[in-house]
Amino acid sequence: MEGTDPKSIAFQDQNKSNLVAQVSLPKPRIYNPTGKLSIACIDCGLKMNQLRILCQLDAKVTVFPWNYPVKQEEYDGLFLSNGPGDPQTQCPDTITTIKSWINSEIVKPVFGICLGHQLMALAAGMKTAKLKYGNRGHNQPCLLEGTQRCFITSQNHGFAVQTEQGLAKDWSILFTNQNDQSNEGIIHDFKPFFSVQFHPEHCAGPRDTEQLFQIFLDIVQSYKSNKTINAKSYLKEQLTSHGSGPHAPPEAFCKRVKKVLILGSGGLMIGQAGEFDYSGTQAIKSMNEENVYT
Repeated sequence: MEGTDPKSIAFQDQNKSNLVAQVSLPKPRIYNPTGKLSIACIDCGLKMNQLRILCQLDAKVTVFPWNYPVKQEEYDGLFLSNGPGDPQTQCPDTITTIKSWINSEIVKPVFGICLGHQLMALAAGMKTAKLKYGNRGHNQPCLLEGTQRCFITSQNHGFAVQTEQGLAKDWSILFTNQNDQSNEGIIHDFKPFFSVQFHPEHCAGPRDTEQLFQIFLDIVQSYKSNKTINAKSYLKEQLTSHGSGPHAPPEAFCKRVKKVLILGSGGLMIGQAGEFDYSGTQAIKSMNEENVYT
């Protein structure tokens, strides 16, 4: 209010609050009860589109509160949702559950997104830290490790897995952000455990990596059928194949083009003034480097 001394108002640090507990559902709930694969989902702030995609792919999804001790023997796989806040301080019960799955002699697939990715890393013995500048937006480029395949992803996170401080034994980097080189995914070398920092399910943004859900369920089905596959090899094979996934481009789009017409607003040549010329300038520069007539 007017006249109030700003110093008299206590500053509230949201990172000290258990934000996950505030957004997680209070008790278990089942979706798509007739689905052929039974997936346990830990709700740390679950997005509806994650649930929608899993159900569309014919999974029976049982959603649990963030601190619920999910029993491995009752489900075919485990999904770890996104969520808010500091992964190191607010989800010890979730980390305990993840540890029980990834350290069990009975191997069942686990897939995590965003906060779920960070919790997976902590459960495996890695570290997380707050970024100086968070990654926000729906056009973040992520490179699939060991390939030249770059995916455009949607992101909204202020914490990241600190892979530069070392990976846990038998774990590898899966994706890397090409803007700031921060980690965007990890995967176990031999077991079916993987996670990504970005949002492959983003409803209004890019769908480049939405097929990760199908890949996860393919791996779940293989383990359920006792026909185990190497998740790391299978995932990279699917993501680097132009013909894979429900949103694969037409074959004609996979051929190398020689000419491109760019339509844009404002100036499109380097040196021209124009409020919206930056993207066009970068496009011209990139096309020129690839010897494409623009």
